[in-house]
Amino acid sequence: PIMTSRGCPYDCHFCSVTGMFGHKYRFRSKERMIEELRIHKESGGKWVFFYDDNFAANKKRTKELLREMIAQKLTPRWTAQVRVEIAKDPELIDLMRRTKCHTVYIGFESINPATLKAYNKKQGLEDIESCIKMLHKNNIRIHGMFVFGSDHDTKDTIRETVRFAKKNKLESVQFLILTPLPGTNCFWDLESQP
Repeated sequence: PIMTSRGCPYDCHFCSVTGMFGHKYRFRSKERMIEELRIHKESGGKWVFFYDDNFAANKKRTKELLREMIAQKLTPRWTAQVRVEIAKDPELIDLMRRTKCHTVYIGFESINPATLKAYNKKQGLEDIESCIKMLHKNNIRIHGMFVFGSDHDTKDTIRETVRFAKKNKLESVQFLILTPLPGTNCFWDLESQP
């Protein structure tokens, strides 16, 4: 595992990241990351998990790191957590493919538009579907994560989500139950209700 950044500029309703690390996205220098990758390679490492909460929150910085990985011939197979917005940047996707990105973990959270709005995801079903297509076109596997439990969810939402994951050939999925972790907006909203 290698962490390149902390914080997240987004503010998903249930997420504890901003409560722990804040909204300000800060990252380690490209030089430090390259040195860590070099040590990893010299130690026989073949895989890297960039375990940032959002590896590509700053696409410019992510592209710089990936370009430098190519230039330094430090391209182990790697995985990372990202958001659907990466699919809107063909250059970023190409760099991910060229640096041997194997799998991305994406918090799709829901296919229910009302739930996505309640979760403050700032993405729609079209964004999710186009992201899946773009990643698969570039041979990047997807671990899709979904959170059930919004006031807008029903049993049908769960069934439809399972069908969606199968239809779109997600390589793996994770179904989570909405949990109001202390410090999240979700927690405070529920705490304030009578």
